[in-house]
Amino acid sequence: MNKIKYYIRFIPPLLIFILTMVLIFFCINHGFMGLFYAEWYITGTLAWFLFSIIFVLWIMAFYTIMWDDPGSMKLEMRANQNNNHNCHILCPKCGMTKPFRTHHCSICNCCFACMDHHCTVVGRCIALRNRKVFIQYLCYSILMLLIYALCCFVSIFINEFTSFPIFLVLNCFVGASLALFLGILLYQQISTMLKGRTIMEELCEIRFTDGLTKYQRFQEVFGPPSLDWIIPRPLPFKYVNAFQWEKYRTIESKKSE
Repeated sequence: MNKIKYYIRFIPPLLIFILTMVLIFFCINHGFMGLFYAEWYITGTLAWFLFSIIFVLWIMAFYTIMWDDPGSMKLEMRANQNNNHNCHILCPKCGMTKPFRTHHCSICNCCFACMDHHCTVVGRCIALRNRKVFIQYLCYSILMLLIYALCCFVSIFINEFTSFPIFLVLNCFVGASLALFLGILLYQQISTMLKGRTIMEELCEIRFTDGLTKYQRFQEVFGPPSLDWIIPRPLPFKYVNAFQWEKYRTIESKKSE
């Protein structure tokens, strides 16, 4: 039964990957080729080059979310075994040390540091180590969709058609609609991040005051200025650890956890 559940969780991300490949196929055949048919060679080449770079970053983000540890307490404990964290609270469900802002995922049956939510689309939890990558994943998905929709939109007006290009119009609408939907999710992620919260904390109404600026909260998720702001890889342990928020634990927050 456990093996069945393990393989079932790969179905949604597999579908997402297949749909992305379909998007690229249509983007090449109807978006970029439409620019080349109209002899917009420089524009078409630049659009394809930009799309290719974003696609590589999207693949990296997709792989990282799927296979890298999101921030499980097993990994966090191994990384912080020599540090004094002064946290003696244990999770009643899995028995792991449970510092402040750590939550137990009933689907993964594991505690994750600074857990944001369990994403059913990728079948993984979004937590301390991959929250940055998830935001980057949304950004790159939106950019690919916008480039696709824009290329289709431009192709409608710069090419001559024997009949109304309903297929290009439909592709343009679908691309823009999906970009809008993902944009709403991205806004939710950025909004909670800049407030120093996670979606889980918003839902559970866990309140605490960290006294940080929005830029400092941004760095808690993305780390200091570096290429990691662009390259989708897990947040390194040297920048943040699961126990750094323990000092914000209060009697009120204990009741909410």
